[in-house]
Amino acid sequence: EQRGAGVNLGEVVPRITSVAVAIRGPAGAPFAALVVSGPFELLPRERAEETLAAIEREVRQIEARLPPRLAELGF
Repeated sequence: EQRGAGVNLGEVVPRITSVAVAIRGPAGAPFAALVVSGPFELLPRERAEETLAAIEREVRQIEARLPPRLAELGF
């Protein structure tokens, strides 16, 4: 199962951690993402899963408030 999320532990930008979760519209299609990035010192590998869980909670709240009309646009 795909989560619609990703964690990058310095693979793109050295010493930078990035955690992202897709924001999906009422029809289930992703149309945006919520991303948190920071240096390894502030967002170490050990906190990546915890950060991902926090972002997923925020994304679910955002999705719950999206207007149904987005489905008409294919999202």
